[in-house]
Amino acid sequence: MEPSADVRIALVGDDSSGKTSIVMSLLEDEWVDSVPQRLDRVLIPADVTPENVTTSIMDCSSSNNTGDESLTAELKQSNVVCIVYSVNDDHSIENVSEKWLPLLRDIYGADHEIPVILVGNKSDGSTNHTEKILPVMEKWPEVETCVECSAKTMKNISEIFYYAQKAVVHPTRPLYEAEEKRLTDKARKALIRVFKICDRDNDGYLNDSELNEFQKLCFGLPLTGAAIEDVKNAVSDACPDGLVDDAISLPGFLYLHLLFIERGRLDTVWTVLRKFGYGQTLKLNEEYMYPKLKIPVGCSTELSPEGIQFVCSLFEKFDEDKDGCLSPSELANLFSVCPSAAFGKEMLSSVETNQRGWITFVGYMAYWNMITLVNVTLAMEHLAYLGFAVSRAERGSKQVTIKDAIRVTRERKKDLSERGTDRKVFQCLVVGAKDAGKTVFMQSLVGRGLAEVAAIGRRHSPYVINRVKVKEDIKYLLLREVDVLSPQDSLSNAETSADVVAFLYDISNPDSFSFCATIYQKYFYRTKTPCVMIATKVEREEVEQSWEVSPEEFCRQHELRRPIKFYNSQIGQSNASVFEQLATMAVFPHLKRVFHFHEFNIHNVAVVSGIVLLAGKMSEAEAEVNHAENTENGTSPSENGNEDEVKEAETDKDKDVQAEEGKPMSKNQIRKARNREKYLERRKEKRVVEKERKKAKRKAMREEGNTEALKKPKVHRMVDSSCKIRVCVDMAFDDLMSDKERRSCVQQLSFAYSANRRADAPLQFYVVNFRDESRKFYDSFTTNQDIFLDTRDLNEAFTDEQIIYLSSESDNVLTELDESKVYVIGGLVDYNRHKGLCHSRAVQKGWKHARLPIDEFVQMKTRKVLTVNHVFEILLQYTVDQDWERAFFHVIPKRKGPERKALEGEKKDEEDEDKTDKAEGAEEETTEGTETVKQEDEGDC
Repeated sequence: MEPSADVRIALVGDDSSGKTSIVMSLLEDEWVDSVPQRLDRVLIPADVTPENVTTSIMDCSSSNNTGDESLTAELKQSNVVCIVYSVNDDHSIENVSEKWLPLLRDIYGADHEIPVILVGNKSDGSTNHTEKILPVMEKWPEVETCVECSAKTMKNISEIFYYAQKAVVHPTRPLYEAEEKRLTDKARKALIRVFKICDRDNDGYLNDSELNEFQKLCFGLPLTGAAIEDVKNAVSDACPDGLVDDAISLPGFLYLHLLFIERGRLDTVWTVLRKFGYGQTLKLNEEYMYPKLKIPVGCSTELSPEGIQFVCSLFEKFDEDKDGCLSPSELANLFSVCPSAAFGKEMLSSVETNQRGWITFVGYMAYWNMITLVNVTLAMEHLAYLGFAVSRAERGSKQVTIKDAIRVTRERKKDLSERGTDRKVFQCLVVGAKDAGKTVFMQSLVGRGLAEVAAIGRRHSPYVINRVKVKEDIKYLLLREVDVLSPQDSLSNAETSADVVAFLYDISNPDSFSFCATIYQKYFYRTKTPCVMIATKVEREEVEQSWEVSPEEFCRQHELRRPIKFYNSQIGQSNASVFEQLATMAVFPHLKRVFHFHEFNIHNVAVVSGIVLLAGKMSEAEAEVNHAENTENGTSPSENGNEDEVKEAETDKDKDVQAEEGKPMSKNQIRKARNREKYLERRKEKRVVEKERKKAKRKAMREEGNTEALKKPKVHRMVDSSCKIRVCVDMAFDDLMSDKERRSCVQQLSFAYSANRRADAPLQFYVVNFRDESRKFYDSFTTNQDIFLDTRDLNEAFTDEQIIYLSSESDNVLTELDESKVYVIGGLVDYNRHKGLCHSRAVQKGWKHARLPIDEFVQMKTRKVLTVNHVFEILLQYTVDQDWERAFFHVIPKRKGPERKALEGEKKDEEDEDKTDKAEGAEEETTEGTETVKQEDEGDC
């Protein structure tokens, strides 16, 4: 670690003490007779200073007013102060302790750490005047040293600034208490850490090899055999317990550095301390402990191979009895160099321990993987104090930082696209109502049973981690309990970004599952995070859950796996299959829907196939019996052929009916299920082929220069839209539609969404009551996001005063759109089976209703019923032109034969024209009739 970047020296003292003369003599390297009253700041480059640091010298004001603001400002900018006094002026010497040293304490504080150099100027002769200043040095601990000089004779001029630089770069005060003649507590603590890190075999002594490694690490050169003996002799002569069995003990190591300080070799001690990360205040530097680590969104942190190797070596070093566990004393010894204890009772509950509560090697490695994932800052701090950087630096010349112990994983988005990951640690969120059994479930991962969980008590860590095998690979599964007291509580982004979520519910508590279902729908519905429901306390009597559907039906609707049962026999079993299943889902999140399909479809196909096979064999046996009976009765099988055909037809019909009622599927349904399975297998290949086809098409268009066609249509977001008109589709009629009608309705929603996205000013698009089967269809083929989807009822999403329900049966005509209202379209496709549902729903609920002004502008050749997307697009088009007629003719399909309807003025003109035409026609007919009669009369005559 490098020393301070620069040295800022402030020179203060009485008038005529010679401050300016000292600086001028330093700059000119000779006595200058005429000097200015005060010099500006002087800057000395680093390459001309002994300590190779940039040095600035401030000739501060000599004002007698110690409250001078400019003087205070100059002193606050400095990091060392030189108090200049005249050795032949007693008043000047008195002012050192009476004026200047108290002033520094007023500015910096009573316990300040700014070093002070006393400079006795005008010492032109050979007489030494230090006896007058010694009492001052003893009384004021901030005084580093005293130098007598002469600006006239150039005596000790350069030494003043050398000591000032040294006081900043290698300060004495943080290391040494002059009155007690001993190391400061901070220095002692820092050197003890250095000693423990260098004690590779953990025997409490530094042998010749360890001492030599220490020398090479800090100073770059090994010690000769003679030099090692000299060091040992120096320690043994002054410190009786400093040398034990020809190895240096901790007291001897501390004495050695005390000896360096007393002999003025402060630079040696500081070199050692800075190599181990310490700064001027004897604390580990921030940049040493926390190097900049870029962690993009979607990435996580794990130990690198170097980090794993280092923490493993620590376990081996401190496992003194080699029993594969760390006893409390061994664990305390390992982390003794850290400022705070890493392991308490609470933290030990997170990992695997033996029967005596001692952490095992597996638990120890799990702990490191856990803190690296959830608190990488703490992990880096531990690694810094434990000496990762210096231990790795010994093995090569490469500059090593704590960052080398950490590995930033690839983005989860990329893992999903490539369907693979190299991550080792995965986080599982554990959610559940109170008393759902979360603690017992989590502690089972580390092998703790009910009695051990009870002994832990309520104060336990929210994390539990252990190793889990996934397809022969070792992964770490970290369970994190979420402290949610009610479904209304919020989850943080960190909590919702887990790799897998486990929802625990008590089957004997009717309200337990609703807690899980609410949290799931609020945070994890339509996300790519794998989720699983886990039923606990399954040995108790199961009660009906208060949620609108059963847990299994809920999982089927939301394409989740069937609820996993966690039995009492699995409590305390770290190898329980549920943990492997959770880890597998976390490692392979792209198989989220495959898990669901496998359980809800493939399993059924296999079962039904078995039933059909069994039924076939039973039919064969029954046919043989019938054949024998017919032979005995003298009846041939052909005579009963028609009856068999009828029975077979009735059987097939019954199977179809049974399938509709949820009973075993028909052959046709089994065939469809198998085809579905094959389709899923082929879909990936088709997508690759389609991707390549589109790629080739784009390439051909580029070669033809058709760049306009390559541009994607511009889309607009609702939040940026200038239009705040709200349009809502009410999906409250889901149960009145068949699957085919639901799919059609959802497709119409998709068309409306596309039109809205292409519009320059999109409407605010809402869908309420969106759940059940229609929601399932929607999620299966669309990923539209810029739309407000809500499972709540219409009157829960909006107030009654805001709602205007659109219905063709309404007597109210919609003439304009109001931003304070919500215009509701009934989400219903029923091929006109149900009449007036939207109107009756609005009337029943007391909501306002209205119809589009179609009759006022359009003459329809067919019925006026429009699809959901047509109504939506008419409203969207109206917001563009404020013209209903144009909106209708822009949207209504031509197949419906829309014709323009004449307005009132135009109708009168048309009626007048019709009357005139009719009158003229009648007159012509009368004339022609008369002429004919005459001709006839003439003919008769």
